[in-house]
Amino acid sequence: MKRCLVVISLVISVGLMMDGAQIAAGRLESAEAAEIKLFNGPPQGTWRPMAVTIQQNMQKGVPGLRVNIEPGGGASNVIAANDQIVWAMSMASSSYDGWLGNPPYTKKMSNIRQVAILFAQYHVIMTALQTGITTMEGLKGKRVNVQQRGYASELVNQMILSEYRLTYKDIVPQFLGENDAIDALKDGHIDANMASGISPYPPLVDFMTMRGTKLLIMSNEVLQNLAKRNEGLIPGKIPAGTYPAIKEDVPSINTPTTLIVNKDVPQDFVYEITKVLANSLPERQQTFDFLKKMKPEEMAVAVGIPFHPGALKFYRERGWAK
Repeated sequence: MKRCLVVISLVISVGLMMDGAQIAAGRLESAEAAEIKLFNGPPQGTWRPMAVTIQQNMQKGVPGLRVNIEPGGGASNVIAANDQIVWAMSMASSSYDGWLGNPPYTKKMSNIRQVAILFAQYHVIMTALQTGITTMEGLKGKRVNVQQRGYASELVNQMILSEYRLTYKDIVPQFLGENDAIDALKDGHIDANMASGISPYPPLVDFMTMRGTKLLIMSNEVLQNLAKRNEGLIPGKIPAGTYPAIKEDVPSINTPTTLIVNKDVPQDFVYEITKVLANSLPERQQTFDFLKKMKPEEMAVAVGIPFHPGALKFYRERGWAK
């Protein structure tokens, strides 16, 4: 999956003329009110097909609703969700940084609200066995790809490195995109690649078919420290067997992809869309293998910003939130 800029994005512009009662009843009568825009990230990888699937879920779940997919991406999407009546798909760590006004944001994005976790993304730090690198500390002085500048995963990688008292001055940082990074790792032009993605992560699977692979392990202390620094970073693990060559669980940090929305989007509409996303999860699981183990209640996991009242109402009815 192509790494997104600080927020890899799905922005949904919603007409303010929507009548909440009509939406809740599953019908939309105004042509203008029934059309929304769905902005997504780069065409490569998972984001575009996910946007198409969500589009289909929404239009099927709310008869009369039209969802137009348009290109999107960038930190501007969290800003858009803060400043306009729109929705956005973002990495949880970026939403949390926006909420607090941490860099690269210049002010607090206090109008954003959480709707749902869409899927998990786990960090992997990979290297070839031939490099001899076996620990995170061993990255010192090495050529390490940290993803493209300004991408959400690049910012998280800086945080991970700092937990091991490493900065860009201590490594030879590379700022390669996903495909270029794997090619460079195969060819020995870089020594390690730090990435975040779905699990199993297709570029890692590809690399493992070509080279003996070592995944560097983050300690439990580091995972807990990262979670304290950013509530959008959730300690977890990549289960044994996810990759054929990996026989044990791999501790990792999960930076889930979330759907956020402006606080002023009508509660009834957010409730209905949340319901549609929950009920259509089995359909998305048929399309995306990496979703098959996701439980519906995981949509309601908190990542450090307030839930929209419409989403929270639905989750409370299901017993997924207090």
